[in-house]
Amino acid sequence: MTIGTLIHEAKARGFDPKAQASNATPSKLTAEARAQAVAKRKETEQREAQATAKAHQNACNEAVALLAKAVDEATSPYLGIKKVGVHGVKFEVLTAGVDVLVPMRDAHGKVWGVQRIKPDGSKLFIKGGRKSGLWHLIGEVADASNQWLLVAEGYATAATLHEATGYPVAVAFDA
Repeated sequence: MTIGTLIHEAKARGFDPKAQASNATPSKLTAEARAQAVAKRKETEQREAQATAKAHQNACNEAVALLAKAVDEATSPYLGIKKVGVHGVKFEVLTAGVDVLVPMRDAHGKVWGVQRIKPDGSKLFIKGGRKSGLWHLIGEVADASNQWLLVAEGYATAATLHEATGYPVAVAFDA
């Protein structure tokens, strides 16, 4: 999002930059009104956090179910075009083609989501799922204190690095 988009969105929701200028008269909130505003903001933040956690859990459940019914082997046009192998991904065979399913895990190995790569290379995530702090590991980390771990954005880039170097590579889903 650019600053222009941010300002446009703020104005669309009632933000008036002239009223926020340094020469504007500051509002005179009473201590009680200020406390009410803080309490309301905290309540809203808590509601939003609960809704986000629920959406993340729903996406997690959907990802686990999707991976459970996916197959381990299939011919993927995407992997063929990229000339990379299969490294811990699964496949969903559809009438429109074969989708690559890249599990998205946290540091404890829990699957929270799936990146779906369509035959044309377009990438989709489960609606409401989280991406932050998740990755897909290609290769194995035998000794974390004495081994390189590469990080790459995107499955094909990470697979290429792993195949070229033999090093483990963490697939990042957003730079």
